[in-house]
Amino acid sequence: MTWPDFAVAVLAPSPREHVKVDMPCFVPTLFSDGYAHDKSAVAVHAFVLDVDGASDAEVEVLLGRLVPFSHASYSTYSHRSASHKSGGKNCLRVIVPLADPVPAALWKREAWRRCFAFFGGHLENADHLACDPSRKYFVPTDDL
Repeated sequence: MTWPDFAVAVLAPSPREHVKVDMPCFVPTLFSDGYAHDKSAVAVHAFVLDVDGASDAEVEVLLGRLVPFSHASYSTYSHRSASHKSGGKNCLRVIVPLADPVPAALWKREAWRRCFAFFGGHLENADHLACDPSRKYFVPTDDL
């Protein structure tokens, strides 16, 4: 799938389900056995930044850093939810396609850290578990 096709597909809002885990999701990784788990990860095709609780100023800096790059971004399930740990702040996800797939063995050890330092190093509440190449990401909902 091409990046433009992927971006259109992933940004198409889906109806919000009563249970978050029933929402559609994606994994930007190729797996050797077709199952999304760390041991079968072969190559990562996109950097994903998952942020819960960013201030408006932090989001502005992030969006400025993204200007010269192809990317897709959207608010997440918990965006500005007063009952979420973010305390009603910005919750978002940013996807940046990589020019070439990165071998999974290098992803956690080096590539993710470099991408994070550039795009999200200023964010206090970025999720560092996003370095896991088998991590699943929920798509946006239609009522945010």
